Amino acid sequence: MYGHFWGPDAPSYTTDKLTAQRNAMTRTLAITSVLTVIMVILTACMAAERIALNFAVPYLGTILTIGLAYMTIKVAIAGITAYKGRKYISELLDNYDEARANYFANKNKVVDTYGNKEDDIENSLFIGESINALYNYKWTGIVSDKPMTVPNTDIAVEKGFTPGETVLSRDYYYACYGWGEGMPIVDDLNGDGAIDQLDKTIIGKSNPSWTGSFNSTLTYKGWDFAFSIYTKQNYEVYAPFYKQYMNYGDRGMMHAKMDFYIPDGALLSCDYDEDGNRINEVYQQGTHYGKYPFPTNQSETAAGVGTYAFSSNGKDGADSMDDMKTANKKGAPYQVVDASYWKVKNISLGYTFPKSILGNGIVKSLRLYVNITNPFVFGTDYEGFDPEWAGTSLAKGGPSTTTYQFGANIKF
Repeated sequence: MYGHFWGPDAPSYTTDKLTAQRNAMTRTLAITSVLTVIMVILTACMAAERIALNFAVPYLGTILTIGLAYMTIKVAIAGITAYKGRKYISELLDNYDEARANYFANKNKVVDTYGNKEDDIENSLFIGESINALYNYKWTGIVSDKPMTVPNTDIAVEKGFTPGETVLSRDYYYACYGWGEGMPIVDDLNGDGAIDQLDKTIIGKSNPSWTGSFNSTLTYKGWDFAFSIYTKQNYEVYAPFYKQYMNYGDRGMMHAKMDFYIPDGALLSCDYDEDGNRINEVYQQGTHYGKYPFPTNQSETAAGVGTYAFSSNGKDGADSMDDMKTANKKGAPYQVVDASYWKVKNISLGYTFPKSILGNGIVKSLRLYVNITNPFVFGTDYEGFDPEWAGTSLAKGGPSTTTYQFGANIKF
């Protein structure tokens, strides 16, 4: 029965439902207004870096905005439905929606060591830094054939360069450090021309600044739809995958497909005659500006991604980040990667058949569904199997499988 809500003949139970609906809408609008004010205040505080809490709260404004937008849409739908005065009001009240968001932030720092407030480099404890700080050399690029501005350092002046002048990158780094084109550039922090322990610095932290999840369940008539998303943001790891598969100096291993920097004229392939002379040589035509340094056979200099160059114990690498002291000693700079990611953990869609279809037979309830686990991962720089396990030994964590499930829930 449709009826005319605003007419004199409107049924009383319909008017009562409309009043209840309008009251619910009023309460929801009031809550939405309060949350809006809170969001504005928090956003302003974040902009001024005056949040009273002792941890960072990134993306909180975005999270609140999404939540408020969801609530606003629900209110708008409810209002339109009530205004039309159709039977959809009762359907709206019968439907069930749920959305849950979880947010956790972690900020820690070392405030003292043994009462002397000095860095304990041996145990990877640094005043003012995270207890899981990554301490290593910092790689800042690849020696190339492009121009660069000469820095104002002792080694530059000693080698005859004028600070501020423009020279080719390969000319500068070869003269000052003996690095050829295609090799990784390690930041010489004190500019003395020697890459040693004095050039190590904090290059990241292994504990994420924040983690979060979002779960939602939506129902409409017989349909149900649910999904869950998980994220970890702003953290770095020593990736065992990189050590295992990106060292092209180790010829006995499988290797990842990588976009190498290849200098113009570099020998790419060749055959050998019976006397051992090279034949059928193929050379690089024009410089290829890849992401990773040029691979060579010399693991101590620039094999693969400069893999073990400047690593204190290169051949061991870092199997995990459970022991930051060990990881900082053995891990090479090339292993450090921002492993931040977003992962859709689960998506499910189901349909429950109404009793009008099932009738009075032996089957009392029937629901068909499809479920997918780990369908998507995005927003990450990690190039290994799964960023969720990026800092874990390959013996413990490997590729995540995407699983498709089709099923039925039957009650007799």
